[in-house]
Parts: sequence; C-alpha cells; structure tokens
Amino acid sequence: MNKIVQNFKKLFDKVDLFLPATPEQKKRLEDLFGDKVGKIIDFYSEYQPWEMPMTESYVQLLGIDNILLENTNGVPGKYLAEYGVFVFALTSGGECLVHRHEYRCKWGCIRLYCRCGSCFP
Repeated sequence: MNKIVQNFKKLFDKVDLFLPATPEQKKRLEDLFGDKVGKIIDFYSEYQPWEMPMTESYVQLLGIDNILLENTNGVPGKYLAEYGVFVFALTSGGECLVHRHEYRCKWGCIRLYCRCGSCFP
C-alpha cells in the first residue's frame, strides 16, 4: 500500500493526496463490500484519496463517498456491485475502473468476470 501512495505523491508532487477514512465512512464501505475485498477496505481506511488530480491517462481515484455513490446509484456501478464488481475510479469520459471479485449467483452456478465494467451475465 505504501508504494501506491508514494507513487501518487511523487507523480503529483503533493503530500496531502490521501486522508484516513472516518469510522462512519469505513463502516459504510464495509457494508457495501462485505468481506469480499478486505485489502481495499484496509487501503481506504488509511489512504482515502483527497483532492486527487486526474492522472495523465485521465483516470481519477474516487474517495469513499463517491465510491459509495457510484456503486449504489451510478450506472453501471449499482448493477455491477450485486455481482461483486466494484467501481473505484473513473476516466474523464465517464468509463469506470472496477475491482473484480469472483462471484456466484444465488443458485451457486453463474460466475461473472468483468475487466471493462460493461459486461453482464
């Protein structure tokens, strides 16, 4: 995790890019993700993006409040989240970057593997 943070600080020549999550934000993130993505919750607990500029490849990491919004109300995030695919960054064109987690449907037989954020079973 430290390497990721240091790379962003070096890239943008700023030190105040990340802030710790509040206990309420961490709880809301845990409620959304469940126990599927503990490493992401650990990262955001300590290093929530704060006033993060867009990278040269036009990608912006979302803070916790925007992750929650994107995965509960945004499209396609609100639909992907029920399959264990979570949006954590956006491009300038509105394309989403997702964390993919293996998921089985309620019948235990269908799996979704998403690389682009645009596919559905």
